[in-house]
Amino acid sequence: MTDVDQRRVHLIDEDQAQVALVQAILATVGALGVAHVLKLLREELEVTMALTGCATLADIDRSRLA
Repeated sequence: MTDVDQRRVHLIDEDQAQVALVQAILATVGALGVAHVLKLLREELEVTMALTGCATLADIDRSRLA
């Protein structure tokens, strides 16, 4: 398996983990719980973008990962 293939598998695994997390939250606390978690994730993304100088999602690229 090439490095690219391994990255794709890793991303798929992460996507599946995120779906499982949302399903677990929904089952535990309902729609309001999911809305709260999504709000927290959005706030974390906005802070991270501000700290890295990204004004839009399009500004995020591999050069920010160093």
